[in-house]
Amino acid sequence: MIDYTNQMHKAIDKVASVITKEITGVPMSFDENKGNSSFYLQPLNDDVVERFASTVIRQYTLLLVYEITTGGQYSENVFKQLSNIAERVKIIFSGPQSSTEDEYFNGVCESIEYERDDDQTKARANITLTVQRLET
Repeated sequence: MIDYTNQMHKAIDKVASVITKEITGVPMSFDENKGNSSFYLQPLNDDVVERFASTVIRQYTLLLVYEITTGGQYSENVFKQLSNIAERVKIIFSGPQSSTEDEYFNGVCESIEYERDDDQTKARANITLTVQRLET
């Protein structure tokens, strides 16, 4: 039987932990947005960047969705709420991070896309993140 650790899940857990520690009071889920304001974290890609004799550098791309209920009105205040959270995430993932077995490094906020869904009275910030992990 092959002995392994789910590295993708480890990376996702670490990213979720860093975000919820820095941005308190906003729940995080892995299946859908919940409540009036929440994060949803979805894995997109798992790529091998480089292989060495006993380690591998992998890059994970994640979609972090911050969603709020607008009550039917997409106002300047709604956009400010979305962009304030997006800016904080940008700062969290603004450069090289510490590198240990359980940490990611080189976390980067690749892009932010704002959207509104008038039918569901929701507004979203879709934040694409990439993180790397050194795996042994």
